[in-house]
Amino acid sequence: MKTIMQPHSAKAIIIGGGIIGAAIFERLTSVFPKSVVLTEKNQVASGATGKSAGIARAYEAGSGPHPFGAYRQLLYKRGDDTGTSLATLHIARRPSAQSRENEETPSSAEQRYRHIRIGRDEIAWVEEVSGYYDPKAVTRALVGLAQSRGGLVMEGTEALNLIVKDHKVVGIQTSRGELRGSAVVLATGAWTEKISKRWTLDIPVFAKGIQMNRYIGTGDKRETPIFLDESLKLYGRGDGPDAVLVGMPMARERVDPDNPPTAHLGHKEKTTALAIKRFAWGNGVALHSVIAGYDAYTENGESVVQRHSSLRNFYLATGFSGGGFKQAPNVARAVCDLVFDDIIREELCA
Repeated sequence: MKTIMQPHSAKAIIIGGGIIGAAIFERLTSVFPKSVVLTEKNQVASGATGKSAGIARAYEAGSGPHPFGAYRQLLYKRGDDTGTSLATLHIARRPSAQSRENEETPSSAEQRYRHIRIGRDEIAWVEEVSGYYDPKAVTRALVGLAQSRGGLVMEGTEALNLIVKDHKVVGIQTSRGELRGSAVVLATGAWTEKISKRWTLDIPVFAKGIQMNRYIGTGDKRETPIFLDESLKLYGRGDGPDAVLVGMPMARERVDPDNPPTAHLGHKEKTTALAIKRFAWGNGVALHSVIAGYDAYTENGESVVQRHSSLRNFYLATGFSGGGFKQAPNVARAVCDLVFDDIIREELCA
């Protein structure tokens, strides 16, 4: 098999060109310029990332980069600030001890969003700093920044297997030949389950269907906020002043990302029934389209960001259960710290 790069000429190889892989790629090239490679079997942002709603909130803002601010700064530098600032409305069931029976005035959240119904047994609060971006634009911007530092992008290059020597990963076999490097990061999202089985890695991640309804003619004069509705199990955001995206978790599991799922009729109708219950829409509202996608999930909802348990110099960044876009900046920082520490330690001990 033809060797693309000489052994150890790359400090790190990243498998997967979605938002997570791109963020790790950008972060690692800031530490190892001209020595990081990103492989993607299709095109950058062509998988689950391309169907994401692009919601970015203050995810663990106190311990790392604020995703909404980080993406805004990234795109602003490239002259492509396509983001939209929107507050996030949280809705949850009110604890029974906090009954609203005697309340006469609505909460500030209800006054602010009068087209959203809040029941007497529910509470609502607003997170001000959040919004959404075009996930494809953000992913390409991250990749472009990494390339400006000498990072190499290999689209149309499928990772076929790991190259392992003495329980240490030293590269990957690809559809274009062998690629050698000091560290390999697996950021393959919904494809992780298939790769895990093929490479016998036992990674606890599976591909699950995601579906969102897009409604138009809502009659809202301003854009609906991002909403996380724990009470009715809905989530979504405005999509312009007269449209909204609404989704809810699907029961369907283990879809094949190479054969993307089609719209599920029953799920579409159930989402609509709950959306009508939550939103005070007029008669002009109509279902415009259904967006069917997929993502990588774990059984407990916790992502897999760690060193592999038995293979040295091999790192996992997957299973974000629909939250990869808002988590990407902090995930990239965590993975970069792991890779950097291991590479420097190995070089010092060589």
